[in-house]
Amino acid sequence: MPRRSRGCQACRQRRIGCDGTLPSCRQCLLTNRLCSGPVQGSIIINQTEHVASRYKRNRGPSQCRPPSRASIVLQPSPRTILSLAFISEFTSYASSAIEALSGHTWLLQLGNLSHSERSPVLDLSLQATATAYCGMVAGNRSVVIEATRMYGEAMSQHARAISHVSKTPTRTLIYTSVILSIFETVCATNASAYSTHLDAARQMLTSSTADFAQDQLLRQIAVHVHNQTVRVSSFHCLDPTLTVGFSSYS
Repeated sequence: MPRRSRGCQACRQRRIGCDGTLPSCRQCLLTNRLCSGPVQGSIIINQTEHVASRYKRNRGPSQCRPPSRASIVLQPSPRTILSLAFISEFTSYASSAIEALSGHTWLLQLGNLSHSERSPVLDLSLQATATAYCGMVAGNRSVVIEATRMYGEAMSQHARAISHVSKTPTRTLIYTSVILSIFETVCATNASAYSTHLDAARQMLTSSTADFAQDQLLRQIAVHVHNQTVRVSSFHCLDPTLTVGFSSYS
């Protein structure tokens, strides 16, 4: 805090020393001026502008800028990190198994879809399936129970999404049915659920207007659905056309 003179107003304005004598200081007597007398009581000095300018001068112009929005990094929650780890482990194992059998890598491509090609239901279905796989491998019953809960929620959301389909189903609906069928191979809930998901995917593929010759991912999924439908039908001695269909979601 700088020292503040208690001299009279006339001496302070002239920036000369003031002896503070009452009723008039020596300088005011010599110059025949009206003396206001020395300052009494507390002196309040506003140093805000001085301190702010010194702070800016010390930091430099580049450091005084407010942080930009791009510099703020949002950290994912531990639950999200764990789900991503489960998905990575599951897709890595399942993709290698599928590729060994059919030469296709559609599951790995499905896990690497861009954000615009995904949907919350597809993500939830993939998380449920990956969590169930890791829970079964680790023998952790609580993880499997959580995966089953996520699967039930994905089923409900998927049913609502299908109920709003007017004519042509979207790719994400087809992908979701296929992922839900894979959940049943990892952690079966009932005897008919696997074939129900497969048949839903098969009917939506039939209704799709996509160009399978140009869409490699969808073509590989269609081959997978066809092969699995034939396999399930042969196991149960059923005609593939007699399965329940995706209307049973609703």
